[in-house]
Amino acid sequence: MGRQPRQPRQEAGKRGEDRGRHQEEEWKDFPMFLPFRMSLPENHCNHIVKRVKMIDNDNKDSSSRVAVRVDRIKTTERMASMKVLIVPMFARATTSGPWSRALAISKALDDAGHEILMGVATDGNCDPPAGMATFQIPAPSPLGLPSFLSRNMLPALSKLGVVGKVRIKSFEEVLHFAGALDYRYICDSVEPIRKAIRRFSPDAIYSEVNISAILAARIEGVPVFGSSSYTTRKAYASAPKYASGVRRFISEFSLPPINSSLELFDWLERKFIPSTPSLEPVDDPNVVYCGFMKKPVDFDERQRKDLILVYMGNGSVSSKKLEKTLTEVFSDSDYSGYKVIVAGSKGKKRIGNIFFEKRAEFSRLFPRTKVFINHGGQNSMMDGISYCVPQIVFPSKAFERNFNAQSLERVGAGINLSAKGLNPDSLHEALSAIESNEAYYKDNARSLREELISLGCTDTIIRTMLDVLDRA
Repeated sequence: MGRQPRQPRQEAGKRGEDRGRHQEEEWKDFPMFLPFRMSLPENHCNHIVKRVKMIDNDNKDSSSRVAVRVDRIKTTERMASMKVLIVPMFARATTSGPWSRALAISKALDDAGHEILMGVATDGNCDPPAGMATFQIPAPSPLGLPSFLSRNMLPALSKLGVVGKVRIKSFEEVLHFAGALDYRYICDSVEPIRKAIRRFSPDAIYSEVNISAILAARIEGVPVFGSSSYTTRKAYASAPKYASGVRRFISEFSLPPINSSLELFDWLERKFIPSTPSLEPVDDPNVVYCGFMKKPVDFDERQRKDLILVYMGNGSVSSKKLEKTLTEVFSDSDYSGYKVIVAGSKGKKRIGNIFFEKRAEFSRLFPRTKVFINHGGQNSMMDGISYCVPQIVFPSKAFERNFNAQSLERVGAGINLSAKGLNPDSLHEALSAIESNEAYYKDNARSLREELISLGCTDTIIRTMLDVLDRA
């Protein structure tokens, strides 16, 4: 027998009536607010009542000071205080994208005075800062395999470069490979999110491409927002054959039927794309472009460019092949004046002017970087643009990285090596092309940077969420 869907918040009506009567009594004590009381959302009004009571108690003998503070509340407290539950995508493979974006959103919400609760998993990617409110969600197991098998499988495949050789054509395949579409995992992950929703009572859920969060929000009747991209859409590419577990779960809860799991992203109130129409043109009324997730810092472009920065992510190319290619190219005397830093290496070592580092402080290195060689990941690409650095991209066989590389080349901010592959000849040719026309690539990257900043970053996400919730 299938699971019975929980009727969301059936008792809310009666509780709401009781709260409403109590709040109306409280508001009678503050007649100066009555003219605009009805235009404000409930949680906003509650916050004002608490603030005014505090002010009134602190200023019983000074009506003028009370008036000044009340006027300040009138102008600032129209920005409602939200409670937002955030859930990033989890994966056993090393991937910084979803977690770093979820972290950027949570920090922006917290800085703006909103309350957040973050879902985390022991997947090796989540690293919540001290003091962050979190709750635990199980991590998926690749392909739904038993944990004892998958725990050592991915690191071994990554080390051999096998991951980079697997052709992945859609985001649905990514979810399948990660184990996020496995029926048992969906059941195990949706339940703790539902419990967190009941306990935390959020105004909204934010899904950083986590389908379990979307399902839990739909069952509990909570508005859900989330990140999106050109390549996570069913219209770009899908693999419905892997979505049988999702369809089974949806049927058990009598939710709207789907064919592809990527259709769940159409349940989002708004889809935030951390990019620009120039790079990811999507025609969808619910899409909101927000540009960078974090507004780039100012830097001095006149700094000497004496670095070449390399970051190939996890498994895009075998470490042995990468080392051989870089050694052959950068042993050339043409590059003897540059320090080549290879970030994300398995171990720390030096070969001539090439330095292999486990970790690198990108914010310190980018202002001095002449060329950024990378795997086409969303975060890497945006980092390069934020510092106006020309890029050489080898996306391997990953579909979304191929799209990123093509987009970057199309707008003239980088060179795509997907067709030629990463080898000494192709890399040397790309470096020469950028050297001979550096101003062209830098100017285009600078224009993209300005366009991305103009889209508002996380401020746009917060403002849009508030607008949608206020109209609900």
